[in-house]
Order: sequence, then C-alpha cells, then structure tokens
Amino acid sequence: AENEVRTENIAYNAADAAAAAKAASREKAAAEKAAADAAAAAEAERLAAEEAARKAAQEAYEALPDYDQALAQALADPDKHILFALGKTEIRESEAAKVQALADQLGEAPDTKVHIIGYADKETGTHAQNLYISKYRAKAVVKALEELGVCTDRISYDFVGDEEQVEGGKEANRLALCVVTYK
Repeated sequence: AENEVRTENIAYNAADAAAAAKAASREKAAAEKAAADAAAAAEAERLAAEEAARKAAQEAYEALPDYDQALAQALADPDKHILFALGKTEIRESEAAKVQALADQLGEAPDTKVHIIGYADKETGTHAQNLYISKYRAKAVVKALEELGVCTDRISYDFVGDEEQVEGGKEANRLALCVVTYK
C-alpha cells in the first residue's frame, strides 16, 4: 500500500509538473505575443509619425517660392545686390554688411540655398571682359560666404556678363545678385 501511495504521489507530482510546465509555456507565449504586439504597435506609431513629418515637410516645401519667384524677390531687394566698382571683382567694404546679412540668413535657415549670379554693365568693356568680370564677381561673393561659414554645398553660382541687365542703369549692373532658394 505504501508503494501505491508513492506511485500515486509520483504520478500526481509528474502531472502537476507537466501542468505547471504547460502553464509556464502558455504564459511565456502570451508574454512573447504581448511583447511582439507592443513592438509592432510602437513601430506602427513610429512609421505614422515619420509619415506625418514627411508630409508636413513636403507641404512646407511646396509652399516655398520656386526659383523664378526667388529671382524676382532678389531683383526687387537691394540687400541681395552686392555692388562692385567699375571693372572690379573685389567686394566693396560698403557691401560687406550685405554679405554678412546673407550669411546670417542662411545660418538661420538651414533648408535654404543661395545662387549667386554675376553681372556686368553693357556700356564698358568687351563682351569677353564682361563675362570674366561677372564670373569673378560671383566667385568673390561665394568665397566671402564660405569664409563666413556657409557650407559650399549650399552655394551655387553663375555669371551672365553683359547679356542680361537689371533695371537701374549701368552702375546697377555691376553686381552679384544673391538669389535665396529653398528647392
């Protein structure tokens, strides 16, 4: 009879152990599922936030002026006209504050870029000389902005010599025009 009780106890203990192991396995599976569900929910939330941020950035980008608008704004804004002396490619001391203000503007708005366009007036110099001068006027502004800490990948330049003219006479065409863009 004692052996029977022992065998029964061993059977109950084995059954209890099997049930406990099964319950622990179910609890572990439930915990793993809950963790996976939480991770999936967190990932879905992250993706939704990322998509909302991308959408907001796209909408903001689309609301910014395009290049033609930015060019028109620059032409109308004397602070975007860096003027030069006749036949010169060095930035005048009187124009240095405009370059500094432009560098500050670019520093405050990291999503902006600037396109510098060099000009020369038609009334002096040959066409070839005016192309050369306009190129080095634009490059002078580029160099000054770089020296003020503006990253080179945010600056581009072009030069038109005397082929294009801005309103205001020959002195007004001795300039580098600074077109701030967002695209």
